[in-house]
Amino acid sequence: MAIEERPASKGNAVVGSVPPSEQSVQAARNTLKETIVELQKTTWPTRTEANRLTMVVIAVIVALGLYMGLLDAALSSIDRIFKLT
Repeated sequence: MAIEERPASKGNAVVGSVPPSEQSVQAARNTLKETIVELQKTTWPTRTEANRLTMVVIAVIVALGLYMGLLDAALSSIDRIFKLT
């Protein structure tokens, strides 16, 4: 009884039947197709929502910048008063 050799398999594809360069091209195509499908499922914000959220982000950045600037000024004043450096 002879043992029959079969090519090694990876998933459903038989390794060795397709050149490696073709496998990488096919993998890239599959990834692109899956990405397009997922992007079609996405609920995109309206222009009004996007503008409003952009303004929120800008306001938070400005508020944090002011807070950090005031904190820096206060700590610098304390440093000068007590000559810590």
